[in-house]
This record gives sequence, C-alpha cells and structure tokens, in this order.
Amino acid sequence: MKPNRFGFLACLLLFLVGSISAEDQKYPSLVVKEFKNEKVRGALYYIPPAASPDAVISANDLVFDPDGNPIILQWAQGLLYFPDKKNWSIKKVVKPELPLDFLVVEHLVGADGKRLFFWNYYGLESAVDYSGKAIFRVDLQELALRVPSYYYHAGILFLTDNHQKLHSVANPSMDQDENKKNYRDPDNTKKLFEMETNVDLEGLTMDANGELMLSGSPFDIRLQYLGNYAYFRVDPDNVSVWDGKKRVMVSMQIDSEVGESTAIHPSGDIYFLRFNKARNVHILYKIENTWDPEIKKTWESRK
Repeated sequence: MKPNRFGFLACLLLFLVGSISAEDQKYPSLVVKEFKNEKVRGALYYIPPAASPDAVISANDLVFDPDGNPIILQWAQGLLYFPDKKNWSIKKVVKPELPLDFLVVEHLVGADGKRLFFWNYYGLESAVDYSGKAIFRVDLQELALRVPSYYYHAGILFLTDNHQKLHSVANPSMDQDENKKNYRDPDNTKKLFEMETNVDLEGLTMDANGELMLSGSPFDIRLQYLGNYAYFRVDPDNVSVWDGKKRVMVSMQIDSEVGESTAIHPSGDIYFLRFNKARNVHILYKIENTWDPEIKKTWESRK
C-alpha cells in the first residue's frame, strides 16, 4: 500500500509544535515485558541523573525495523539487544564498533533492516550494521551543525538544521575528511535534485518551493509515515499521531515511572519503555493502533 502523505509542510510544522489541537483521549495499554534493572549483559539499567548529569535521559532506547524486529540500546554498557518478536527474550547481544563514551550519550533513533542509526546532542550521526560493524560516523560539530533530524536515503545522509535548512553528506563513512569533502550546504543540497546532476534519489524530489516530496507526496524527515498517518515522537511519554485533519496525542504517564523511549511498530502500535522506580524494573507497554485499522489489518495479513 502506498502511504498517503498528506497536507502541506507548513501544516506539518504546526503539527510538530502542537499548534493544532490534539484530541484528548485515553488509550488502554498492555504490559508486554518486564526487564530486570541490572548493569549486566541481557538486562537493562537505569542510571540515576545525579550519576550522569550530562545525559538528557539516562536510560535505554527502543526502535523497530520495517519487518517489526525490535532493537534496544542498553546505554550503561553500550550494548545492542535483539529481542525475539514474540516473547521479547533477548536472542542476540551485539557490541557496536563505536566508543562506549560515545554510546552512553547516544540515542538509537532508527533501523532500516540493514543499518542502525544513532544521533546525539553533541553533533554526531552514526550507523552500524546488524552485526555492530561501524558504517559511518559523521562529526557535525566539525561542520558547525547541530542537527535535530536526519534521513538516510539513496546512499545520502540528509540533515535538517535548527532553521529547517536541508544539508547532506553523500556516501558517509568513518573517514571525517571524506565526509567533509562530500558535505553539501543547503544551496548545494538543492542542486542534488536538479535533473542535470544525474543523481538517482529513488523517488525523493524537491518541489518549486524547496519542499521535499517522496513518491510524489509531501515528505518531512522529522516524521514517520505509516498508512494514512504521520507519527512524531515528542518525548519518552508522548507520541503525536496525525492524519492531516485531526491530531491525537498518545501518552503514557505513571507517577512512579520514568519514560525511557517510545517506538512506532510497522503496524501502527506504539510502544513505551519505562523504568518503574518503586519496583526497580523496566516495563514495556503497548498501546494498540485503533486510529488506523487499515494499516493494522495490512500488517497482520502479512504474517
């Protein structure tokens, strides 16, 4: 099914900053799995903020790849966990070829079936394969960029800066000199979309207003698109879900718990990984997709 990427990007900006009123609705949650809080291989660990003052959230990250495979980054030891899709037991543990001091301030932000993507607040964008082998590490500080969003497509790392200007690095690697050489500022990134460049961007185009289009529909690299909806992970407690007309806020807030990570499953289900301080355990919750039954049905039919 071709995603219906709707609306204008100006409206998407309103969606991101919350100017469009959200439907106030409670969604029932299910407990999927509990993980021990131990600083050992196979467990998750919560680092109290006092022990890690520079960390925004001293916890763990969860993502899903397009096949619904979950991946967790355990920050304390810099380990990647690959849980079983059904019972969430840890079936594989990988040590990425990235420095531990880098991983403990890093967010695992995405997976595309071949690569796992990392981002941090200090200006580093990185990727490893599923075996943990490093693919690229782009030092954006050296490029004088602090980038809140990324999109890897057709061998090019696209990046938006704090002013929503689009930058790019072609064929990113572990070689910073090569990354500098392959870096394009916003004006030169726009030239990638000109016909005479002969660069195959695999359906990614730019319209006359400088807005990105994917397969002919408006596209914003800050959002995750599934079916007829766009998803935006606001923070570890909240996910905005929007169909172009109505925005709902899917939230998980429990007084005795700390939000660690949110993740969007390809079915549209939303997962919340949280640390329960009173019980000293990590709890994985799921809120089932009831807003887009079409994509849910499509996903379930492929099993």
